[in-house]
Order: sequence, then C-alpha cells, then structure tokens
Amino acid sequence: MPAGNFELWFTDTATDGNLNDASWKLVYVDAQDTVLSDTTIAIRNEQLIPEWGLSVTIAQYFNEGSFTDFLGASITYADPSQQWLNGVPDGEGEDALNWIRSGNSSDEGTLYPDYPDVDNDEQYEGVLVQSTPSLGMAGGTWTAFKFLGETAFHPGAKSLANARNISSLRDISSCLVVFTSDKSKWTRCPVLEMEDNPGVAEYATDGKMDMRSDASVDKNGIGYNAPGCNNDEAGLNGHLTGMGWFPGYAIDMGSGERLNMAFGEASFWGGARGRDMIWNPSDSLVSGLGSPILGGQHNIYVFGNRWREKTNPSFMPQYDEGKFLHARLTVGTNAEITRAFRACNWVGTAVLNPGYQLKTPEQGLIPTETRILLNVANPYKPYRQPTPDYLPVIDPQRNDGLPLYSFNTGERAVIVEDQATAETACDLISVVPNPYYGFSGYEVSRLDNRVKFVNLPQVCTISIYNVSGTLIRRFKKDNGLTFLDWDLRNTTNVPIASGVYLCHVEVPGVCERVVKFFGVMRPIDLQNF
Repeated sequence: MPAGNFELWFTDTATDGNLNDASWKLVYVDAQDTVLSDTTIAIRNEQLIPEWGLSVTIAQYFNEGSFTDFLGASITYADPSQQWLNGVPDGEGEDALNWIRSGNSSDEGTLYPDYPDVDNDEQYEGVLVQSTPSLGMAGGTWTAFKFLGETAFHPGAKSLANARNISSLRDISSCLVVFTSDKSKWTRCPVLEMEDNPGVAEYATDGKMDMRSDASVDKNGIGYNAPGCNNDEAGLNGHLTGMGWFPGYAIDMGSGERLNMAFGEASFWGGARGRDMIWNPSDSLVSGLGSPILGGQHNIYVFGNRWREKTNPSFMPQYDEGKFLHARLTVGTNAEITRAFRACNWVGTAVLNPGYQLKTPEQGLIPTETRILLNVANPYKPYRQPTPDYLPVIDPQRNDGLPLYSFNTGERAVIVEDQATAETACDLISVVPNPYYGFSGYEVSRLDNRVKFVNLPQVCTISIYNVSGTLIRRFKKDNGLTFLDWDLRNTTNVPIASGVYLCHVEVPGVCERVVKFFGVMRPIDLQNF
C-alpha cells in the first residue's frame, strides 16, 4: 500500500438524486490516477485494487418500512485518564430504571411496558452500554426519542406521547455529540423541566418537558440582568427566559450539519444543580432515602433537521441558536410542539463517574473533550437545498453535493528496506492456534492435524525442537506467502506427542525469534473407514 492521499467520489448519471444506482471512483490524488467501480452500489461487492493494496466495499442501505438499523456507539476521551462521563443504565422489566422501551413486553398491568412492533429485537436498548458499579448493573445510556419512557424520572413525558408515536426511525441519522470546554463551540438551547410533579417543581406552571421559566443564562451560568452577567449571551435573540448553553455541539454525520439541542434538569430532585440552568450532572444516582436523583436528570436531546428532509419550513431546521424550539415552547400550539419534538432523534442520560468533578462554568465545565458517536444504517443521499429560501445557503463546491470521502494511508502504508521496521515485524511471528487442543479450523479431514505459522517474511527458516533440545522438524521458506502450515508431524512423518515445543524462527540478516507451542494430540479417528 503506498503512502498518499485518496478520494472516493460517488457518481450518479442514471437517476439524478437517487443514489441506489450510483457508482464510484477512487482517486489516488498524489499519483493522479483513478480506478472506477465495477458495479453500482445497489450490489454489495468487494473490489480489489492490488496495485494499491486496497479494496473497496460499498453497498446502498435500503430501509425496510420505517425502521433504521442501529449499527453501534462509542465514547472517546481526548485524555483517556479522564473518563468522567457516564449515564443512567436502562433497566429491564418492572424496574423503575426501565426507561428505554424497545422490545415487545406490553402485558396489561405492566408498569413499564415496551412499545411493541417497532424494535422487537431491542437494537435501541443497547445504545452506548455503560456500567454503573453503585447500582451493580449495566445498560444502554442513550436511545432514540421513539423509545423514551414517560413515567417519573424518565426522559420522556406523557404530554409528548403523540410526538413520540408519530416520530419515525426512518428519519434518524448517525450523530456525533461533542462535549468541550471551548465556549465558542457551545450550543444555545432550551432548558427543559424534568420534574414530573409540578407541585414540587421550582415553578408550579412548568410541566415536565416544558421550557423552564427561569431567567436565561450566559455561558458562565449567570442569569439575565444579574450582577456580572453577559447579557448579550444570556439574552441572545431576545430570549430572556428558559435558555441555556450546552457545553458542546451535535453534528449530523450524514450531511455534516450542526443540529439543535436541548437539555433537562429536575428542579426538585436535582437540588441546586437542578435549578441553575447549567448542564452540570452530579454523580448521585439516588438519595440517602433511596429516591432517584439520576445526576439531576440532565438529559440531552438532539434534534434532526426535518426542514431539509421534509422540504417544509414549518419543520425543525438545522442549528439556529434554538430559535425554532424557543418559539414552539413559548407560544406554539400543541400541534407545533408535537411537530418540534417529533424531530428529536437521540436522547442521552448523564451522570458523573464517581471520583470526577466538572470544572467551574468559568473554566468551561468539561474535564476533557469527549465525543459520543451514534451510528445507524442510513442510505447514501446527495445534499440538496430543500427550498430556494433555505438558510444558510450551502453551495457544494465539489461533486455537486454527492458523497465524497478523503483519506490518507499514512501509517498504514507499507515500509520497505528499513531494518528497524523489519525487526519490529519479527515480534508478530507466531503459531496459531496456540495452545492446540486436538483441533483447529485449518483442518480438512478427520485425519488432518494442522497449525499455521503466521506473519512470516519472504525468507526464513523454522526449526522445531522438543523440550530436551531434539530437532523435530525444520522448514525452509522462500516464497511470497505470509504463512506456513505444519501438520504436527516430525521429519519422518510420524505424529508428534502431546507436549511443549520450541519453535525457532531465523530471518537472515534481520532477527531470530523463539515461540513456545503447546499441543494436545487427539486419538486417530477412523470412523469413516
């Protein structure tokens, strides 16, 4: 594989805008050379490019009905020693922590029923599974809005049941959520009340999932017009109540768009942290009396750009500093609020891992930049402006809005004629399987015993000894294969005895390596004779 820059371009000439029949070309930018695809992406096909040491496999994903398959999730920390973020693990059955309701358990009288016939395989139950030692359990900590529980202490609400019901997994997209102390990248968004009982909420007029009636805050968490407040931040766009700043941002991985967000806090059970308009979860899951605190219920809500997807300006746009959501949550009709929340794609819970603390708001809250990646199987689509008046205007400068990916082979490129690299490669030489317990997947018959020496160079000598130092077998290799089979026989073609063997590999002019091998031989099986 050569070191260099590559670009993979989608090409679509048959049906403009429909990429089901698209093809691709791979461009080796540095060498100004191009390879074309043999088939369209409608057919899953691995195309080998031996002259570059690469292969390309691309297949279009076809949604079945309204369901989109979940592929996987990950969390990464810029400083791996600062793994500060956790979530509320989803429980099962009649557990109050059963807040993700995918599955098909909906018997009459069940306190926490699933929403059947949507995700009976429970793909969205296991999104970003994390363990919570204090509860002695592990479970998903993020899920799709479609599956939110609606009872007390859950991230959903009965008032939004209609929005949840009509939301579609067909609209969900892969998403990247970034937590950062860089305030220039923070997201302006509504702060939602999580307290289920208005009688104990800070403001009795605030129902669950309503925008909180507190003063909007600046990036230091200071309320509008309070001493020391940056009123330009707190009162951005004239929104003087209900708005805060999420310490990070969300990106649609399919279109590259920045997305609108919201976060919650429980003004009663969250204590002081539940009524300060700041995303600052604690490490408390339950109170001393066993009542759920759940970090203050600082749930995270990520909204998709439905304006572009539905080509309708009455739907949620891409990031607009929370203007669309603020308007719906203050003066919107029930239908408009439903339309806003049906655009919610992802919801995540948040608690601190024990032993960690957030920074002060002045310092940027986040201990180390953290990224959560949520992947689903979406079809490849072109980027198009949904309506002529859509803002911001995005004019694709390359490939007319069709998918275009770039990568660099970098450290993966083959290094040749380098002594240090060759010596390091010797450490990869091994024998598999090791230990050998009477069987390997390489064997082709009942009378076959076989292991492989792998990661071998072009030229080497392999000498196999028993523990007393007697030479059992010797191989001299001089070919382009990177492996060599051993049939577990000695020089005179007699099967070896069970035991430990020392395998000495000599690579002329480079290195010598000794690999210990343990094998247990099975009795000869003459069943077929």
